[in-house]
Amino acid sequence: MTAAYLKLPGKDWRTCYRTKNKAAMRQFLQDMDKDACWFQTVCDPESLANVADEISYPCIAKPREGVGSLNVRRLESAEQLQTFSAQFWQEQPGQPLLLEEFLSGPVHTLETLGDGQALVPLGGFEVTLSEPPYFVELEATWIPYEPDTPYLPEMLEQIRRLGVGFGSCHSEFVITARGPQLIEVNYRTVGDGRDFLLNQMMDQQLFKAILQIHMGQPADISAPHYAACIRYLGAPRDGTILRSATGRTEPCGDGFAEFAPLKTVGENVQLTHSNRDYLGVLRLFASDEAEVSDTLARWTADLEAEWEIA
Repeated sequence: MTAAYLKLPGKDWRTCYRTKNKAAMRQFLQDMDKDACWFQTVCDPESLANVADEISYPCIAKPREGVGSLNVRRLESAEQLQTFSAQFWQEQPGQPLLLEEFLSGPVHTLETLGDGQALVPLGGFEVTLSEPPYFVELEATWIPYEPDTPYLPEMLEQIRRLGVGFGSCHSEFVITARGPQLIEVNYRTVGDGRDFLLNQMMDQQLFKAILQIHMGQPADISAPHYAACIRYLGAPRDGTILRSATGRTEPCGDGFAEFAPLKTVGENVQLTHSNRDYLGVLRLFASDEAEVSDTLARWTADLEAEWEIA
């Protein structure tokens, strides 16, 4: 809104609101396509009871404006939903919960950069998630989308409908039997360390390009064509960290491998089944896919052995 008032390049505040408020995004998409993902917003046991007959299981429950997979659950029955919602509202009274139909398929992201005219797909990540009922991201493998990638035009069209087209954007999709279905949009650069990996893959040009766009210059950047992966080391249990892995960086073919610890000795860990449970993050890329795969396996084994929680 400030950028609009000052007549500066910026993101439309209405699009920012739609993408931050997951219910507003679902409603916007449903208004354009009646076959879009089913959803309902509930704020208390009474509103939940009013929509009970509409819910098919399994379903997804998550905070309307949540982040980091915190309090996101796959629920198999009405009993599980009742238990989860009661606990959620006990901790956060009156906070809206979004209920959605469960979408089956691999999770792919789409990373884009736009200048208000052109919308450039930089690529995306295929995301590996934890076992149900939680949705903690464990690993993300880079996908260098090509113009002929079958589902890329549909993914771009869905975010364009929302109004995405300026600056950096991170979108998440499930690739279902009926095509890519939008999960959520973060109208910003991807986080959790993938932003830094992407910037390094692009020869430190990503953040520079974002700043140039906000200065009114056109998007002029090429998508990276590397093999790359990011793996998150999560805490296996509650407890206190007695030993931790140290940060390190080494060459990986013509790229690099880097580990950054996120917690230190003495910290107490209480599992939240979200990205707050990460002990550290391993990022690596190279032109040779085998080099990335071998280094990932070797480093993961070494790093996991260095942590001790009791």
